[in-house]
Amino acid sequence: MRFALLYKENNNYTIMEIESVFNYQEYYNRLTEMTKNKTPVWQAIVVYTDGSTPAAAGMHLAVTVDKPPLGNLGGGELEHKVIEFIKDKQPSETTIMTVSLNKEGLIDEVKENPAVGKLQTGMICGGTATIYIEP
Repeated sequence: MRFALLYKENNNYTIMEIESVFNYQEYYNRLTEMTKNKTPVWQAIVVYTDGSTPAAAGMHLAVTVDKPPLGNLGGGELEHKVIEFIKDKQPSETTIMTVSLNKEGLIDEVKENPAVGKLQTGMICGGTATIYIEP
């Protein structure tokens, strides 16, 4: 199933196409196909949440540089910023990113990876989500 993710950045709206897969067998079959074809792919997994977030622990997202993402992290700017981080940085090592969706709409990264920096969103959920990213 494909759907569009609408997000606002710098007062401009952008639509990103997402391919959502809720069947984990299909997800891993597609992920296996990507690796067999030597398609560079990063997998982002929500490993922990606390409080109100659009993500739930266990959600998976596979991101390539040139194809729509597969799976989801709950949608919204949190998901968009994770996709953007992966496509821009293309990390060569595993990355753990804990994001705090506070009232100011900032996502603050934890000390595990200071290179991630700070990402800004308009989210006001108030909870936190820890995302594990692996190449």
